This record gives sequence, structure tokens and C-alpha cells, in this order.
Amino acid sequence: MKSLMCSLAAVVALALPSASHAWFEPQRGTELRSDLMNTIRPQAEADLGAPVQFVVESLRVNENVAFAALQPQRPGGAEIRWEDTQMAARGADPMGYDGSVIHVIYAMADAGWEV
Repeated sequence: MKSLMCSLAAVVALALPSASHAWFEPQRGTELRSDLMNTIRPQAEADLGAPVQFVVESLRVNENVAFAALQPQRPGGAEIRWEDTQMAARGADPMGYDGSVIHVIYAMADAGWEV
């Protein structure tokens, strides 16, 4: 899944070099930034356990699409340890988790942002 998301992000980045000027980063505290974080949060918490907070490494929006590279952590900056995750509780292979970055591609739909 992670490699698929990285591949999709690379395709988007390479396919739209002339449109790069149209991307913008929503500022902290804006409704758009909050909406994007809250869209991915349930999925992250299902895998990592709640609560999850994100450190934004990259966040770009262009009309009805968006891309994010997010560092998941516990509130206050605590590291998320594999053995404490929901994925570990389900018996998932820890080789697919390095705890570093979640890559997300969003699309705007009628009901709001979707992953």
C-alpha cells in the first residue's frame, strides 16, 4: 500500500510539472488544512491506534486534488511504537511499517475530501 501511494505521488508530481505553480500549501489553523488532516485521521487511527497527531512534511492542494506527506505521532510528540499499534494487534507484518511517513492523495467529492 505504501509503495503504491509513493508511486501514485511520483506519477502526479511528474505528470504535472507545468502546473506546479498552481499548488499551494494550506496554512496552519485553516479549515482546509484541518479538513485534510481529519479525512486521513480515522484511517491512521484504525492502523496505529488513537489518538494520532500529524507533523506535516508536505501538503499541497490544487483545486480538487491534494497530496500530503505526514509524520504520525502521539499528541505531544511521542513516537508511535509498532507493538502499540492496532496493526500489531491484528498480527500484521511489522516489515511494512517503519513509522516514518504516511503519503496521502486526496480527491474532492460531493461529501468532501476523500482518500
